[in-house]
Amino acid sequence: NVILRHAAVHAGIATQTPDGLKVPVVRDVMPRSLEDLAGEIRRVSDTARAGKARREELTGSTITVTSLGKLGGIVSTPILNLPEVAIVGVNKAVERVVAGCVDRCLDRFAERLEAVADQELEQAVAPVDVPVQPGGADARRSGDLAK
Repeated sequence: NVILRHAAVHAGIATQTPDGLKVPVVRDVMPRSLEDLAGEIRRVSDTARAGKARREELTGSTITVTSLGKLGGIVSTPILNLPEVAIVGVNKAVERVVAGCVDRCLDRFAERLEAVADQELEQAVAPVDVPVQPGGADARRSGDLAK
């Protein structure tokens, strides 16, 4: 077993473009200020949407940030591309009514956590046959299915 530690964090920013989904990369994220990051995210996203991103601006991310919420998506199937180690995906936030009192829900949650801690967990991976569609088409489709 090998654990690879990257020298720098390079964040891919999933961006909807007229040509489909593109993932421009913000390099060396950690030492940047929030204001600098916001400006660089805007710059790389605008470049990708304009179709002017160079190949080196679209490769080499170590983590990707994506959001399906704007398109109404509630489910996604992320695909990691090496050297990426994770994809952080935010789906549509939905307010839901929770029946019963909060204390009872918290007690049930604590019971479930204890049960999980007492068991040995194995990760099950199920293959999924998902047709590839340009950009946010899958996100829009999952949002439609949720309705």
